[in-house]
Amino acid sequence: MYDMGGETLDELREIVYLTTVHAGFPAAINAASSLTELFDELEIDRPVSE
Repeated sequence: MYDMGGETLDELREIVYLTTVHAGFPAAINAASSLTELFDELEIDRPVSE
C-alpha cells in the first residue's frame, strides 16, 4: 500500500470525513475531490466505503 507522509489511504479518507463537521460540507467535498484526483494521478485504487 502507498504511504502518504505517514498516513495510509484509509487514514486520509477518514481525515476528510472527520473534518466535515469542523470545516463544513463544501470544504469536505473539495477535499474528497482532491483526494480522488490524487488517487487517479498515482494510478491507485480508491478505497471503497463499507
